[in-house]
Amino acid sequence: MNILSKKDKKRLRDKSWRLNHLYKIINKHGQLVTFKLNYEQKQLLNSYIIPREGLGLREYILKDRQIGITTFHVLYYLDEVIFNKNRTAAIIAHEREALEKIFRKVKIALENMPHFLIPHTTIENKRELTFADLNSSIYIALKVRSGTVNHLHISEIAFIKDYRELKAGSFSTVPINGDITCESTGNGLNGFYKDWHANKHSSIWRNRFFSWEEHLEYESGIPYIDHNYDDYLRDITERKKNWWHIKLEELGRDFGLMKQEYPLNEEDAFLHSGKGLFIDELEGKVVLEIEREEGYL
Repeated sequence: MNILSKKDKKRLRDKSWRLNHLYKIINKHGQLVTFKLNYEQKQLLNSYIIPREGLGLREYILKDRQIGITTFHVLYYLDEVIFNKNRTAAIIAHEREALEKIFRKVKIALENMPHFLIPHTTIENKRELTFADLNSSIYIALKVRSGTVNHLHISEIAFIKDYRELKAGSFSTVPINGDITCESTGNGLNGFYKDWHANKHSSIWRNRFFSWEEHLEYESGIPYIDHNYDDYLRDITERKKNWWHIKLEELGRDFGLMKQEYPLNEEDAFLHSGKGLFIDELEGKVVLEIEREEGYL
């Protein structure tokens, strides 16, 4: 039996404190560690706590690789269904291989929580956890089944083949006061690109872009002497330039691929992810023409 002090009870009422102290993850070094919100994840948490007068969060997230967007939503949603009654949270993966990886994050976080905080009646089905005492659940799937989903996150939405069908079927399960977030790296001029630009004129949806430059871990003290990209990296610190050049070398010095995977700005993410359709010298003209043909402009 655990008797909580007033201080402990106050802490447990604070979602930010819970996210930074209660959950474990496997980090990039293969170590089991206590999760701590990084810069990008703090920005996402702030998005959820902004008052919206009955409307849930509606956000598209364009980002670089390996900054923890899906991990954040795994833990945010798990926290929601454990510390609230009658909640359903779902994360949609873009491919089957990702399903187990995401669900494993959920299980690791739950199994390594302080034991007295784990809901008593926990039922595990295939890629789903149900907390019967709370009437709450979290599951990972390729599409959302019928019913009401209070929190929905779609991972790598730009890589989902049935994009329109996904939105038509999945978004309708979320009530107006529920949350929908769609996250992805760039993948050419597709539905995600179209929605990203449409959202700039929306009073409901909003866009959030994360540049690799913002990620605090992306820097290196190993000097890399290469002046071919000085203009492109002119406002970047030396340590971050070092890191960028190392990653460029890992990607076979493919500048376009580097921009796609680690965009400096949103134009990088979209213009250089068209599977060879664009070249630097003509990208502006070609993109404008394709946008007109496809009805994006």
